Amino acid sequence: MALNDIEALLIVLLRSGSSIISISDEDEDEVPLDGMWTELRSQILRLPHEDLARFPAIALNCAANVPEGKPISPHFYNLIADITDVQYAFRVVSLSDVSYAPVSSSSHNNLAAAVIPLDQFLGLLPRLIQGIGLRSLRWVTKMSSGTDPEGLEHDTVMAGLAFALARSGRLSDPELASIDELAIVRLFGALHYSRQAGMEAANDLLTRAILALNEQILAARNPTMPNHIMNILRDSAVPGVHTFAETLIFLINRADDLPTQVMVLKAIYIILATNAPLFFTNDLRVLLDVVLRRVLALELQDVGLRQAFLRVLRLLYPTVAPYKAREVMQTAHHIQCAEALGIDPDSVRIACDIASSVELMASAS
Repeated sequence: MALNDIEALLIVLLRSGSSIISISDEDEDEVPLDGMWTELRSQILRLPHEDLARFPAIALNCAANVPEGKPISPHFYNLIADITDVQYAFRVVSLSDVSYAPVSSSSHNNLAAAVIPLDQFLGLLPRLIQGIGLRSLRWVTKMSSGTDPEGLEHDTVMAGLAFALARSGRLSDPELASIDELAIVRLFGALHYSRQAGMEAANDLLTRAILALNEQILAARNPTMPNHIMNILRDSAVPGVHTFAETLIFLINRADDLPTQVMVLKAIYIILATNAPLFFTNDLRVLLDVVLRRVLALELQDVGLRQAFLRVLRLLYPTVAPYKAREVMQTAHHIQCAEALGIDPDSVRIACDIASSVELMASAS
């Protein structure tokens, strides 16, 4: 199949809202939609290298021509996951603890050399974020009627793809601005309902997608770009924000890769700094235990990560004092004493602040 034929088929599939496509006036010539997407995937991966390199631009254009009010088929996002190096992107950020498998991974081809770099589809992210939120509304409808939503495997793929895309490159400011507050509210809603539906992998990946999207906003060239994520986190009534906070503690307790730890610590720091009422007292104590354990386990060269943990600890301790006051003081003194061993001055300075805070609160009580 030539590239033009692939483009024409993709347009038809994106326009179709049914489970079958009629290719003639005869009923027997109706083809199941799943089968058509599978065939499209197969044909794309058979393209010559020069045509394969042109496909991302075609896919982005076809997706952009889908009317804004109409969700893009989840089959399309599954297709993108199958023909890109998304699985390698996951390995790069050490997501071995996340259960992620594209729906059609069995066809993950003998064409390893032909997969398309994921960052070429970065422009799909705003529409994908909207699509995840819209599909979550379907979960609500299904669960409220007492029936289980179908096709949840697609939702896991979409969540994973959103996270991987957000980590694959940098959105332009206009692309970021197109992800409005309603889309983010619905994304948090998807996180909430994924927990209710028992979709652990989707829940984990959606949390990471929100974290990665927050990184995109923080890196925006326009300093006045509104941070809808942090604005929403200040409203504890929004469905999903408490789920997000709980998952942050879960992630910081088990994540081993640097990017995830840094993203999680940034989010926790902002939540604590803005006094957003998202963490229960027991959650904060668990968080303190995790921070104390992990900060002492860091190597000398883990400068940025150590500072991130200590900045969180500096804000965290006053919220749970006098819980673990002795351990917090011991940790602060340990870092202060390690200055002679070459620990960075900023970590020592933050540790001094923490020790002073412990002493001040002890004297006040």
